[in-house]
Amino acid sequence: MQTRKKIRIKYQNIFCLCSFLFLVSLVILYSYRFFHYRALANPKSSTKTEVKTDLYHVITSLTGNYYETLKKQEETYYFNGNEVSNYLYYSGNLWRIISLKEDKITLISNIPITSRTLNTTYSNSKIDKWLNEEYYGLLNKDFLIKTSTCINPLENEKDSCSNTYEQYITLPSIYDYEQTGGSNSFMNNGYYMYFSNEGNNYYYMDSLGFIHEENTLLHFGIKPMITIQNKTILKGNGTKESPFQIEEAKTNLKDVSVGNYIRYSGYTWRILENTNAIKIALQQTITTQEVIGDSYSKNSTIGSYLNGSFYNSLENKEYLLLGLWYTGNYDGEIEKIKEEECISYIGLNQIDDIYIHDVENYVMINTPTLNEFVYVIKEDGFLYKSDIHQEYGIRPVLHIRNDLNVTGEGTKENPYEIVGEESEIK
Repeated sequence: MQTRKKIRIKYQNIFCLCSFLFLVSLVILYSYRFFHYRALANPKSSTKTEVKTDLYHVITSLTGNYYETLKKQEETYYFNGNEVSNYLYYSGNLWRIISLKEDKITLISNIPITSRTLNTTYSNSKIDKWLNEEYYGLLNKDFLIKTSTCINPLENEKDSCSNTYEQYITLPSIYDYEQTGGSNSFMNNGYYMYFSNEGNNYYYMDSLGFIHEENTLLHFGIKPMITIQNKTILKGNGTKESPFQIEEAKTNLKDVSVGNYIRYSGYTWRILENTNAIKIALQQTITTQEVIGDSYSKNSTIGSYLNGSFYNSLENKEYLLLGLWYTGNYDGEIEKIKEEECISYIGLNQIDDIYIHDVENYVMINTPTLNEFVYVIKEDGFLYKSDIHQEYGIRPVLHIRNDLNVTGEGTKENPYEIVGEESEIK
């Protein structure tokens, strides 16, 4: 009897154990199925946050250093104020970011790239054509897209931007100026410059940030405005000392951008042309001289100094090439300067050169000395007529070969350095 009881208890224990194991297996099976199919239906996002490094997302990030200086209008962010970290180095020039959208970034040159006259409406003017023909040819077009600017007159001293004009390169409008802070904007940085707005006259800003309407032929700074695609930041944090960079550096002079900086013979120069030769201008004046007779010819006082003692002081003269210099007098028409010319190794800036505002208070080649005045570049984007009987800075300009290899980034802080001829590098 007791044996049968023991056998029954044993079977009960086995049954309970099996039932327990069965229930556990069911729990494991259905738990697995539940979590497995739940995961399939709701894909789990990666625990690693994707860090976006393009211009738009870096700058507009709520946790970034730029948010307080940005003003949003519909889908566009505008940099607003004067002390803002919105510098970008592109195609040999230092730009300021005006506005950002997710697919495009609009820029304005930090300082005038040249000075020209405007005595007609902007659209289809000589400045408009020069920007979209000659200057357009100097830019890296890989990222460049068309941009719009406002061309309507002011109404109640405001720009409603009711009419727009689209081109690859434009002048900024008063509307852009207002959106970025007006007289407190980074656009107001001490230079005369033209706006794109059109009316009975034309509009410009003086060196203090005041807007004027004028009908007189004047030679003011040109700050181009461009739009580029939103691109990955390769380097920089947006400050003037470390601007954003989105282009790779070059290794040969024939591939560099006009506007890049280069070291040659112990000096820093800026590239003005890149054709069969590289035209470069010194980033300082080397002496001051009074303009006696013609301001420049190979045998004039200034010309003799440049092609004599200064030429002899240069290193690696095998890099130098003879250059053509237009010496015709300027009277408001750029074409006039090409009526006279000479050939020499070293010359001066001419009126229509770009980046003439990089250096202050120096004399130009094209100047009517017989009329007792010279054209002088000052620091505010204005081309001045000045008394001939004074001493002015001398800024050498020369041509070097384009088959030279270089290292560096081409920026002002890290200019290209010549490392030898192309044929020497294997």
